Amino acid sequence: MKTVLIVMCFIFAVFGISEFLHAVKLYFAFPKRKLWAHIVVNLQNDTAEKQISFVCEQYLWHGADYADFIVFNGNNLCEETYERANNVAQKYGFEVSRTI
Repeated sequence: MKTVLIVMCFIFAVFGISEFLHAVKLYFAFPKRKLWAHIVVNLQNDTAEKQISFVCEQYLWHGADYADFIVFNGNNLCEETYERANNVAQKYGFEVSRTI
């Protein structure tokens, strides 16, 4: 019993109790349904390329567990930064959107 409690405390510490309870609730509420995960990244002028690289590397590393769809929002980027960011995104197979 003590080992089970230690394991549960470790799981809660790593994943957070709310994430764990949410996953349990979804598992019992929708046992055969796949839930879609969307990520919307609002790019900033000074770090757009780093933001895209980080999200794309996480997606390549974790796959569908990380996200099913990724949207890069480039509405607030200047034209030069938009072009650079779009080039970086295209290397990973994505595009930067100006309209959402």
